[in-house]
Amino acid sequence: MSLHDRIREVVEERLALAQSAIAGQSWWSLPSPADAIRDAEHALGILERHVPVEAYGWGAGHIVCDLEWGAGEGWIATYPCDDIRALATRWRVEVNG
Repeated sequence: MSLHDRIREVVEERLALAQSAIAGQSWWSLPSPADAIRDAEHALGILERHVPVEAYGWGAGHIVCDLEWGAGEGWIATYPCDDIRALATRWRVEVNG
């Protein structure tokens, strides 16, 4: 499972927990279900923008961040980029796991 998929799995699990808390089920892991939902939706948006893609012309299997690749600012951020690394840290997902 890729880092991207592992982060998404953790975020979606916590989002479902927060949504169930708002629906009246017990809440125990975070101070506010609304805050947890907002944080999860923000994380999912980052994942949507920072998709790992193959950088054609850079050698087989060279994976880069789609957002950085698409920006075309003269250099390429190898995946995981800094934003995805920060997101993994925030959601306690091992980057090299």
